[in-house]
Amino acid sequence: MHCSTLIRFLAIYLLFFSSCKKEEIKKSVITPPETGHTTLVINEGTFNWGNASLSAISTLHSSVENDVFTTANNRPLGDVFQSIFPYKEELWMIVNNSQKIERINNKTFASLGVINNLPSPRYALQVAENKVYVSDLHANAIHIINPVNASKTGEISCSGWTEEMILSNGLAWVCNVRRNKLYAINVTTDQIVDSVQVGDSPTSIIKDKNGNIWALCEGNLPPNETAGSIWKINPQNSTEIVHFTLPSPTNHPKRLRIDKTGNDLYYLNGGVYKLDIAETALRTSPIIAENGRIFYGLGIHPSDNSIWVSDAKDFVQNGKVYQYSSTGVEQKNYSVGIIPSGFYFY
Repeated sequence: MHCSTLIRFLAIYLLFFSSCKKEEIKKSVITPPETGHTTLVINEGTFNWGNASLSAISTLHSSVENDVFTTANNRPLGDVFQSIFPYKEELWMIVNNSQKIERINNKTFASLGVINNLPSPRYALQVAENKVYVSDLHANAIHIINPVNASKTGEISCSGWTEEMILSNGLAWVCNVRRNKLYAINVTTDQIVDSVQVGDSPTSIIKDKNGNIWALCEGNLPPNETAGSIWKINPQNSTEIVHFTLPSPTNHPKRLRIDKTGNDLYYLNGGVYKLDIAETALRTSPIIAENGRIFYGLGIHPSDNSIWVSDAKDFVQNGKVYQYSSTGVEQKNYSVGIIPSGFYFY
């Protein structure tokens, strides 16, 4: 090889190598989460494609870092990222179709271990210092996990698909989707002690400022389609206070959320709808219209009541997240991973 040609080759090689190293260094850096200014986005990923991911949005810098779990750990997260559960300095990332919970450091996102062999985990709820319940799609049971050593210690038999849970007066209330019931579990004995019949397919549950429980029921899909409904329950005597049925059998609401005051409920039904806990009827118009997008995830920021909504687009390409003021005025939007479905706020 001619000397000048060799020199040019070496220059190009060094330039390429240098740029690759810079890119690797860039990819290895994750901005530490900032309290009040970081929103994590749960990107489900496409079922069976193994492309679930975690995005981190900085509202302080109006920026987003995608796939931060893979960046921190040099491996993919898994298949169908369902929810996030905070435990001390950890975040538990529940990965449904991978049958596991990934435990990560809540600042660096580095892996701290994996809880495996859970048939189809959905959501987690801490019910005591050394006890966490994990609901499940296929297990016909709620898993009992000791968070101190991250091991499964038992389970509570509960026939059917269990979904979101909430703690109230020493009882864990859990949505049983196929049974159309809310089950109450004594967290000391780990026994089901009561139940309340609600509408078809209860999935979301929250507690308001008065201690009452609200459950959102999505309704059945075709061929036996039924309208969704929202139920208000008195947990002291396990009785219904009131319930609202959506106007059409094709209305299937989801993602019931509540603001920091415990007074205003929000849910998705195409657009974003709002419901004061004292209202006697559902509102007919959304606070935020869908306008051709596919609203899939919803969150209410606990510090300023800003409304966070995700657009799943076609459920194959990367989605978007929209940040709105508490009155429904768009402030920012961000490109995130595939099928964004939920949020965790620092």
